Amino acid sequence: MGRSKERGQPVIDLTYEELVRERSRCRQLVAVFPPKTGKRLKERLRLVEHKLEELKEIGNAGRATARVGSMLQFKAPGRCIHDDSIASEWGEFVRFVEIGEDQYAVRQVEVFNNGNILRYDRSHWCDDFGQLLGLRFSRQPKWAAHFPGAELVEPAEFARVWRAAQRAPLWQQQVARSRASKWGALPHWLGPACDS
Repeated sequence: MGRSKERGQPVIDLTYEELVRERSRCRQLVAVFPPKTGKRLKERLRLVEHKLEELKEIGNAGRATARVGSMLQFKAPGRCIHDDSIASEWGEFVRFVEIGEDQYAVRQVEVFNNGNILRYDRSHWCDDFGQLLGLRFSRQPKWAAHFPGAELVEPAEFARVWRAAQRAPLWQQQVARSRASKWGALPHWLGPACDS
């Protein structure tokens, strides 16, 4: 029997479909193992179920928060930090962006020269530090005109930066300072009007 792609992968990195498969796998294993041995499995199952519940609360789980097929990943010198953002005082930064097949940003990381790292995805899209890009990216390279100095990056490089952002000390502060309660659980550009 082949090893599941989801097994051992952090819950936050799993797509909606992978979470559903992982929940099924964990339930089967929890039923087989004795309670003491299955403690880690039960914890994993709890985390998976929590993430699935979180996706249901946000709504439109498949589109909003699960990673969609990736069209491209790039990095570019950072621009456009709002003056009211705490991050506006941190200096220069590099923005890494993953664009999905729907032509919108799926994940984004901002790495500042002062060592601070911010991250955004469709489930955590806005906070007091900044927000996920709301641009619709062209399938043609003309989008690069809006990001002077942009360079395409390999998926492995983006994945490395994303994992570093998950471990960044600011992540818990970002979660605590989410603006989703004021601005909405979903970015407005991913709302029903964008389905056309």
